[in-house]
Amino acid sequence: MNRRPRVTLEELQRSTAQEGGCVTDRTIREMKRFKSNLFSGNYQLIFPFEPILAAPGDDVILPCRVDPYWNAMEKTVEWSRPDLKASDPQKRVEYVYVHRFRKMDRDMMMETYIQRTSLSEGLRHGDVSLRIHNVSLEDNGRFRCFIPSLSREDGGVVQTNY
Repeated sequence: MNRRPRVTLEELQRSTAQEGGCVTDRTIREMKRFKSNLFSGNYQLIFPFEPILAAPGDDVILPCRVDPYWNAMEKTVEWSRPDLKASDPQKRVEYVYVHRFRKMDRDMMMETYIQRTSLSEGLRHGDVSLRIHNVSLEDNGRFRCFIPSLSREDGGVVQTNY
């Protein structure tokens, strides 16, 4: 049985600080030692358990990755705001970003996020991280990543703070 070396939170914070406070692939690899949800088929959704800090006007990446590598190009990937009440009674959730059929599904998304969000270019390798451009105070809160084809309701949750 392969055992990964344990990494402390202090080591993770130190490596993030060494990268200029940016979340890098190296940081994501280290984060997965802290928090993951096991999916059917031995896939894990990897996401940070610490808040992502941002100031108004910043561009941020909310890291989320499927491990082992899993091609998400032709899959549905949904990022939502679980703490926001749906604006339409027919909607059950407010979507920040929806990727379906190899493209963004604008009809499902909140208007305020259509021009400001994008997914990572690493979809082929399981990187489903969300980029938010020009963060505003209204972006403060929880974000949830969900991949329906992995049959799991509780994807990654990221908290942004100011």
